[in-house]
Amino acid sequence: MKWNPLHFGVIKINVDGATNPGSIAIGVVARSHTGDVITGYYGFDGNWCGTDAALEAEAESFL
Repeated sequence: MKWNPLHFGVIKINVDGATNPGSIAIGVVARSHTGDVITGYYGFDGNWCGTDAALEAEAESFL
């Protein structure tokens, strides 16, 4: 898949979540209209004990 440049001034934010038994991880990256990284973030919860790890990991990445 080819990356298509965004309109001037637009920021694209990508999120992802991953799971393992008892843990979730998240990642976030924000890029400018030229594709340059503006900022990024990651998080890990090694003591997670919820009921839907995949859904929560994705939701946490948006927060």
